[in-house]
Amino acid sequence: MSKIKKSKNTKNNKNNDNESNENSIEISHLSENNNYYKFKITLLGDVGVGKTSILNRYINSSFNEEYKSTINVEFKVKTILLEDMKIDLKIWDTVGQEKFHSITKNYYRDSNGVFIIFDLTKKKTFLKLKKYINDVQEYSNDAQILILGNKKDLINEREIKFDDIQNFSNNNNLIEFREISAKSGEGINEAFNFLIKEMINYKNNHFRENSISFNSYNNNIYNKINLSFKSNKIISKKEDKCC
Repeated sequence: MSKIKKSKNTKNNKNNDNESNENSIEISHLSENNNYYKFKITLLGDVGVGKTSILNRYINSSFNEEYKSTINVEFKVKTILLEDMKIDLKIWDTVGQEKFHSITKNYYRDSNGVFIIFDLTKKKTFLKLKKYINDVQEYSNDAQILILGNKKDLINEREIKFDDIQNFSNNNNLIEFREISAKSGEGINEAFNFLIKEMINYKNNHFRENSISFNSYNNNIYNKINLSFKSNKIISKKEDKCC
């Protein structure tokens, strides 16, 4: 952020002439607090891919073998310390059933980060990834997206090849994808940390771009004011001449 300070008019005592007083604009930059962040993360994916299990593993370091389909949109909060930064997270677990899809869209508006999750043992969940990516890009342009292939531990039941996921990620210009297991916990923390760092980088870069844009805007104001003052001086001198 930036703020504009306008200095008081001062007389030129040395010359003691009739020129108008000079005005100046001082641009002072307010630096962003780079030690604290607050983010909203949303988990998307078809029913049964393990969204709730991933969230429970990350929040509580637990896994429930008994499967229960999520029927309401819920969220959990967590505060972490990452590389001397304090980060508050609000993580939303969405409903995977198609009939709730229009309702779910409202919950990932303004998300800073999105996990789009599929089941490595069910190819049909992989084939729906593109739909979720399109939805996120439509409703949350600034969200950082990370694809997660869950149930990595079920090696013998796997239906999607690693190369297929890699090609999909490259073709859709995604930052990266990860294979994880909510049951064993493999890759869960690493995936969250990766997404958090991407959100931090995006936020900091976005902040700097806005600062540069604002500074440029203020410089234009400064130049216009100076031109206005100079123009007023010329007019004033002409008026002071005797007839």
